[in-house]
Amino acid sequence: MFFSRKLLPLLACLISSVLLTQPPAARAEDPLFDAAQSNLGATARGSVAKFNRDWPASRALVPGKKGGTIFSPFEGGTIDVRLVMPVEIRAVEITGLDYGNTRQVNGVDIFIDGKKIKHVELPDTPGKPARFDVPATTGQYVRLVATGGHPNRVDKNGKQGPDWGGFRKISVLSPTNLEEKLKPVDNYVINTSPDFIAPSTQSKVAPQIQVNGQPRTATGHPRTMWDKEDIAHFKAMLKTSPELAKQYEALKKSMDELLLRPIEVPQPVKGDDGEWTHLPEKQVGRVHNEMSLHISNLGTIYALSGEEKYADYAKRILIAYADVFDKYAPGNRPGFKHDAGKLFDQRLSDSTWLIPVARGYDLIYNSPGITESERAHIQDGLLKASAKFIMANGSVMRAPTNWSAICTTAVLITGYATDDMEMVNTALYGIKGTKEKPTGGVMLHFSEKAINPDGLWAEGAIGYQFMAMQAVVADAEILWRNGMDMYRYRDGALKKLFDSPIAYSFPDLKTPSVHDSGSTDIVGRESYLYEYGYLRYRDPRYLLILNNPSVTTRLDTRFQQFPISVLYDRKRDEEVPPIEWLSENFNDVGFGIIRNTSPLGTTSVLLDYGPDRSHGHPDKMNIDVWTSKTGRLIPDPGMVWYELPLYKGWYYNSVAHNTLTVDEQNQLDSDGQLLVYGFSDTMAMQRAHALKAAPGVTMDRAVFLTPEYIADIFGGFARLPRKMDLSWHVRGTFSSDLPLKEMTLPEPREPGYSELANVTGATTRTGYTASFEINKVPVRLVAAPSGTQETEVITGDGWYSRERPRTVLQRRQVNQTVYGNAVDLSFAPEGFVKSTALEGSLDAGFAALTVVTARGTDVCLASYRPGTYKAGGMETDALQAFARRDGKDVTALFLGGGKSLRVDDSAIELATPGLVSLEKVDTGAYILTNQSPARNEVTLTFAPLKGMQLFHVDSTGKRLGAPVKASATIAMDPGQKFEFAPAGVESVYETRSAMLRKRQAEQEAAMKAERDAAAARSKARDADAATKAVPTGTFILVQAEAFTSEGEGKINVTEGKTGHLGKSLSGWNAEGHFMEWEVTAPKEGYYNISITYCTEPNNAEREIRVNGEVQEPYAPFLLPATGGYSNGNDDWKLFTALDPITKKPLLVKLKEGKNTLRLTNGNGLSANLDYIVITSPDKTPTREEAAKAAAAQPAAP
Repeated sequence: MFFSRKLLPLLACLISSVLLTQPPAARAEDPLFDAAQSNLGATARGSVAKFNRDWPASRALVPGKKGGTIFSPFEGGTIDVRLVMPVEIRAVEITGLDYGNTRQVNGVDIFIDGKKIKHVELPDTPGKPARFDVPATTGQYVRLVATGGHPNRVDKNGKQGPDWGGFRKISVLSPTNLEEKLKPVDNYVINTSPDFIAPSTQSKVAPQIQVNGQPRTATGHPRTMWDKEDIAHFKAMLKTSPELAKQYEALKKSMDELLLRPIEVPQPVKGDDGEWTHLPEKQVGRVHNEMSLHISNLGTIYALSGEEKYADYAKRILIAYADVFDKYAPGNRPGFKHDAGKLFDQRLSDSTWLIPVARGYDLIYNSPGITESERAHIQDGLLKASAKFIMANGSVMRAPTNWSAICTTAVLITGYATDDMEMVNTALYGIKGTKEKPTGGVMLHFSEKAINPDGLWAEGAIGYQFMAMQAVVADAEILWRNGMDMYRYRDGALKKLFDSPIAYSFPDLKTPSVHDSGSTDIVGRESYLYEYGYLRYRDPRYLLILNNPSVTTRLDTRFQQFPISVLYDRKRDEEVPPIEWLSENFNDVGFGIIRNTSPLGTTSVLLDYGPDRSHGHPDKMNIDVWTSKTGRLIPDPGMVWYELPLYKGWYYNSVAHNTLTVDEQNQLDSDGQLLVYGFSDTMAMQRAHALKAAPGVTMDRAVFLTPEYIADIFGGFARLPRKMDLSWHVRGTFSSDLPLKEMTLPEPREPGYSELANVTGATTRTGYTASFEINKVPVRLVAAPSGTQETEVITGDGWYSRERPRTVLQRRQVNQTVYGNAVDLSFAPEGFVKSTALEGSLDAGFAALTVVTARGTDVCLASYRPGTYKAGGMETDALQAFARRDGKDVTALFLGGGKSLRVDDSAIELATPGLVSLEKVDTGAYILTNQSPARNEVTLTFAPLKGMQLFHVDSTGKRLGAPVKASATIAMDPGQKFEFAPAGVESVYETRSAMLRKRQAEQEAAMKAERDAAAARSKARDADAATKAVPTGTFILVQAEAFTSEGEGKINVTEGKTGHLGKSLSGWNAEGHFMEWEVTAPKEGYYNISITYCTEPNNAEREIRVNGEVQEPYAPFLLPATGGYSNGNDDWKLFTALDPITKKPLLVKLKEGKNTLRLTNGNGLSANLDYIVITSPDKTPTREEAAKAAAAQPAAP
């Protein structure tokens, strides 16, 4: 065939056109990249088969050698892989799991975007990748369905491996290099410096901690937690303190009763092989613990009474233990993985036992009834032998943990009680450690490895911190009497340990519920330790805890409570000075908390910026907001019990937090960084970013706080278009000016999104308002217009404890965006924030949120790369800046991370980039503060300062002397403050103190009103009960498993708990989870309610309702910790609900016949329940009588 020369160009164009419309041909030489990696945003879910909880399908996407998923059975086992974006897929590579001789999958069906591509046969070669090419296909979803398995593997010894197995790694190979596409954006450049982070109370080193008193060196014994001086002091207080005298008489009476009983310590037992066996804790643990407490309490009464009978009985208990201690064999119960103990199932419990024993011995040391041979037997055969056993595992002396601290205290107190200085040095400095080179011990537990510079205990949980405080306070008191001052050590690190729970909590003394931690009340079982904090440091903040009605002194030694009360001579009506909850940056755990207190109340905003840690959630850049009027307003959800479906369904997920979720996927484990942090009297601000929380997305959040509102600028920046959801979870009744309509989220829904109910939505580019009413006050979220970007606003009912607060998702499908929002906290019906507007972008280099208020127009700015930016009348080179206006007058400037801030005709200029604020306060004065830890020179251009007097002021605002000469440029030291004040105006300190006193008076009045109302109810119950007598001796046993209904959770009925009657209930772990029982009363009238329960945490709360009515709103059941969940130990405790006013058993009204009793978990803390007892007021229930009643009941069907 021949073509003319004229046709050839036309044919060439035609061929070229055809080729351009075809997908590119797969080329073997193209490099292929694994798109199925978790660090590149890929996710995986397992279904059909049962996937191991610790080896889920998602682990098959983990690069390196730490991944792998396990499932069984193989047939039908399905893994759905979702890539971060659609890519061209050329091959799938599967590596069998090489772990413990596991079985291998022999075949897989491969699907891409729902279409089956091919079936492949897998070799029986664990740990070796098998690659399978597929036709070049563009897709985002890859499904692997296992079709069967190879025969079970057999090891070299002929042992057959398990029937389960899985994959080490699943790879989806593509010529698209996702790592390149997911690189951080180029034009986001942040220059950070510690100079932009203001030191807060917890994060800065105090120049000099004031400690009351000086250490002393005890002469002779006692020399541990008491010495001769303490005994004399307590004897003196017995004459002046009715409280101490009453407790002394009660404890003395209890010890007198004890003297009448024979001493029976658990006796060692030999096994069939003739060797001594370990006595299980469930059999002997309670007796051991009782004996330990008896020895300590006998020592207390001996020291205060001088009566030899108490020392003699304690001596005989000690000798009884010394006779057999060497025969107690170490061990632990089956399946218990902790370090073995001799008396108990773990070494920690042996340590908890030894501390009171050594204290008691120290107190009776001088008894003339102890012979030298008896002393040697007690010291060598028991006390030192026990301490040496504890030390035998070196790890218990060198870990920055609460259990290591307790073990170390046991060794320390034993060393001093027996005058063994070698043991004391080991306790102080660790095994083979010295003062110059410690390897562990007490000095470790007072170091930065245990007590973080911000004052939090290294384990990061307040519960663990209080357990550690039992030990370190005991250490400090023992060493105080032996010439060592641990209260001043490390610039008062111990004081920071006392301070940090208060600083971390809200003004109501409850903590935020962050990560795997529910909101807890810091007033609890260990609160009496603040007696020592107040004794040594005299910090009035500690009175907030000590003056709480639930915190009482106690002379007796109790389980896992080592020091006893000491402040019997404290004036109970001692006035607490005004306390202001200050901003605190817990930099070690990554919680930046900014706070503001004004006549409107206190607002607290926590920003979680990292680092990633155990028990954390995927929630970088999350905020948590509390106010005096609303309590938890915009809460971090915290957690529910791990086993509850809602934990993984809602609470754990990114979308359940007030942060950004990308592509509906949880954030990755990652760290964030605080960029700016500053605070003053009337404003505060902080900014942080997370560069790796979502693959390829930079998250940047700048938060501004004023008395009337919170402003928020949140940037999400990526190279590729992504689905970005900024979540807000606000408590209260929801409404909005948006035209919201019912909608359905696409299926299948991702975790978190799957729990949203009653979903509505609207699409907008304009500003809008979401309103919430909570505690009868309004709160408004005012969103700025999104300009050219469309925002899909999605709302739905989320979860928070027993509530379902409205979730507001601000969704944008873009590559780069900035959200601007303000939360109006004026609580005024007409509102304070009138509108918001946002200008700028990543390309522009900044974002500025203009907030129009009832007072004026404020400007909030964050910059995204170095430069000078203009917006809203502001010009600045700062990383973060704020300006407040009253009409046209500038009344506040806040410059963070820059040298210049100019607004209208006012300006702050710095010699070097820093952190400086200037603000007008209620007196008409202006406060200038260098908030940076670095020195700087500040030049002001600010007309209102003309003619004002200039005062140096301290950190609290007190003026330091007479006015000084003002100049345009002021050299300022780190943290230094100046006050510019009109002549004759009182200091800011005076006016602010008056405001704080007024706020405190209002809070105290509110608390008194609640208590007065409770007192009135108590009096009314007493009066009514006097007219409605019930049969005396009434004892009604209701087995827990006989509950008639439950809700908001699922209880477990178990027969496996030690010491229960028949069956018991466990899994009562979710806040709001209630159970109901039918109770038949013989006559209408008032009865008492008791329960037998066990629990590990302290102050588990249970609300009591009878026939639908809450019995005492002021005080529900608050259950003290019992030491465990009766897993091998009998941890059960019978506890009677108490009247909060009289401290007597609470009177509960029942009608004659059938009644409905409901108990509701009030705070999410767990407790197991054995039974309920209803008694007449004359009857004191006991577990022994309950056992008899249970035996008399007919057996359950």
